This record gives sequence, structure tokens and C-alpha cells, in this order.
Amino acid sequence: MVKRLEVKGVAMGGGPRGEWIRLAFVVAALALPSVAWAQKKPAPPPAPLTPVETMLKTRFQNGSVLKVRVDGILGVPVTSPFSALTTFKDGRVHPAGTLQLLIVQKQPQRSLGVGASVRLQATGIDIKHDNFQFAIVELDCGGDCYKAVFGFVFGKGTLATMGPEQVFSVIQEVFVVDTPVDSCVAGSAGTPPLGKYISKDVSRDYFVLAADGTFRLFQSGKNYDGTYSFQGDVLTVQGKKIRRYDLRLICNALVGHDGSVYESEAQLAQRAASLSSAAAAPAAPPALASIAPPPPPPDQPTPSVSLGQSKEEVVAAFGQPTRIANLGNKQILYYADFKVTLVDGKVTDVQ
Repeated sequence: MVKRLEVKGVAMGGGPRGEWIRLAFVVAALALPSVAWAQKKPAPPPAPLTPVETMLKTRFQNGSVLKVRVDGILGVPVTSPFSALTTFKDGRVHPAGTLQLLIVQKQPQRSLGVGASVRLQATGIDIKHDNFQFAIVELDCGGDCYKAVFGFVFGKGTLATMGPEQVFSVIQEVFVVDTPVDSCVAGSAGTPPLGKYISKDVSRDYFVLAADGTFRLFQSGKNYDGTYSFQGDVLTVQGKKIRRYDLRLICNALVGHDGSVYESEAQLAQRAASLSSAAAAPAAPPALASIAPPPPPPDQPTPSVSLGQSKEEVVAAFGQPTRIANLGNKQILYYADFKVTLVDGKVTDVQ
């Protein structure tokens, strides 16, 4: 279980955060140090997030609901101590390896397929080694819920060179966010995000940042206080009974290194008002049924695509694709019912 900011046995960060990613037989958990930070040697602030890390943390927050768009994600019961890792690389889903299957072979298994709704429990990001993983659990499962770990794997040195939208387009081949992502504005460097922040996990827990550099924490029915500092987008809090704890300001929310999320009370109120206004707005009139286009002439040749064709030949036959994913020397052209993979400008696969 992820630890929260320790205060006499109490931790800041919310209730149980679910199970963290288990890859094969290695149990990975993020935890705070067991010894308080020395006042004489404060730890350096964490490195700034890369654009890809920022995209993953803002668009795919813990608790987000996702829709599955592929088959073959191996799930095991949520009570299982292990999870098998299904991966996605080069536009294909790759099943769990032999060793992982041996570890979970005595567990009931089922595939989390197309159309399944899942909740994101945790995200593991390793830009250096060109991969990241989602820990997910089924929704609407009637108490018989299954969990899974899904990894996105990229070629060596590729992930660090990709832009956020490129990575997002790859994720969309597997998952679509089923809950809206709020638009937000990141905090200004050097400006403390004053006000009240409420725990996303335990709504009765919160803390308040005051203009004089002090904060007050209410957690598990008790009050604590201390001081804070703000550098760049990193907020550091500490107190007499509270160990040093760093949070990062991401889109009007403060995110701890253990995944704990505190949302701005002002932002929550604004969101509630927007939802209320949307609910009160009159429904739009139903759209008129569109008229289907006439069928092609009988002698019109059926378009086709063959291995080795160029992108220009594919576009000439089928028109412009609805979406294009650029992955180094590879391109994936998405059409309504199929996708075409090109390597070095030539067709290598059609699905």
C-alpha cells in the first residue's frame, strides 16, 4: 500500500490506493523513507516532468475511466497477489510471457476485451527505458472483478524523442478516456497555490495553504500544521510532526510522488457549477436523418491495398486517412474499418 505523509503513524495522501503494478514476480511499491529528512541536508527538488510525463499525469489520472479498444488483455481476479503484463508494441498487442503465465497459471483468467470499462489504478512511467504501464481494474463486474497490467513499449531511445500527442495517439489505439479531462492552467513559477486542497481519495481530508508560508492539514480526524515552500512547480511541506513531503502542481491539483492527489476547492466548485449549468441547458433538437449517398456504379473497381505500395498509392485508393500516427520510420494510417502500417514509406501490414 502506498504510504502517505507520515504524521505519528498517519500518512498524508488519502485512503487505500489499490494495488500498484506487479510486473512478473517483482512487487513494485512507492514508499516514503522510514527516516525523517535531516534538516541540514534537504533533499533536492525532483527533476521537472517531461512533456510526455505531464501528459500522462494530467490526461490519465488515477481513477480515470477508460474504454478498451483491443482484445487480448489478460486479467486475473483482483484478489490475486500477482498480475501478468500484456504489452503493446509496434501497433500490436503482445500476450504475457511464459514466466508470467507460469506465475498466474493457478489463478482464474479472462480477457478484458473490446468495449470493457476499466478504472486506472496506477501509472508507472520509465522514459529512460522507453516504456510505461497502466494498472487497471474492471468496472461493472458485479463483484467478480478482474485486474490487469498493460504496458506500452517503444524502441530504444524512441520515447524520449516523441511528443505528447504522438504518445497519446498510440495510447488511443488501446484505450479511450471515458471520463472528460478538465481543462486547466498550470501554476505560475514562484507563486504559491494558496487556498484549500481536498484529497481525491478521502474527501474529508484536506490541507490549506496560507499566504504567510504556513499550512494546516486535517487528516484522519486530527489537525496538524507546518510550513511550506514553493519552487518552480514543486511544493514542499514539513512540520514538527510531519516529515518533508514534495508535491507537484499539475493543472490546479497537487500530486504527491506516491500518486496522492489533492484538488483545489475552487476548481472543484467551478467544475460543479459547469456540470449544473450543462444539466439545466435545454436539450438540442434531434438532428435530421442524413440521406445516404447513391451506391457506386456497378463497374466501379473495388479499391485495394497491397504490400509494398507507397503512401501516395494508398491515399489515391482510399482517400485521406482519419488519423496518422508517426513513429520514427513507421507510419500508421487509420481508416474507418482498417489501418495500414508503412515502414520507410512502404506498406508492410494491413489490419
